[in-house]
Parts: sequence; structure tokens; C-alpha cells
Amino acid sequence: AVVSTQNTGLRSIPGLTVTVWEKSRGAGGRQSTKRDGEHSCDIGAQYLTYRHTDIAFRPYLDELKITNVVQTLSKNQIINAPARYDGEDITHYVARNGMNATSKYFMSG
Repeated sequence: AVVSTQNTGLRSIPGLTVTVWEKSRGAGGRQSTKRDGEHSCDIGAQYLTYRHTDIAFRPYLDELKITNVVQTLSKNQIINAPARYDGEDITHYVARNGMNATSKYFMSG
């Protein structure tokens, strides 16, 4: 069983059939996306930050990029980008169909 549908829990046990319990109405945890008709808004995480030294996260990110779940977000597209990112070797990514799309992708198997 997996409690919560954040990406880390969903990818920690690949190849197994599991039951997922999520307290929210939909997948994503803090990557929740709210929709109203044609409009949507990411509540919580608006983008993923990949530090190039994080080799454990790289395979999951590569999978999300290859399947077009996420796209690169340039620094000038981020409003109020934290100053601590200046000079770091990082890349930001945004999900193409709301940030909870990453959790939905991993849940789809």
C-alpha cells in the first residue's frame, strides 16, 4: 500500500501492484492542480527544480521529458525566482497539463 500520491511514493516500488490511499480528491499531494472549465491553476508546487548533482532523480525526470509530461521552464519565465538559485547548476521544469500530471503519469504504470 502507498499512502499519498506524491511522485516519490509512486516511483519507490516499480513493478508491483499496489493500493493507493490519498486524502485529497485527486493525485499529486502538494502538486495539486485545480480546474474550472477551461482554466487551471497549480496549487502548491508550480515547477520542479532539478539540481544537476541529483543523479537519483535523473531517471524519473528523463522519463517525464521523453513522454512529454514536462517541459523546460526558462529562468525568465519564473516570477520571483528565489535568489538562492542564482549560479547553481539547475534546470526548472513545468508539467504541460498541470503539475499533478506527473503523479498521474506515474500512477498510470
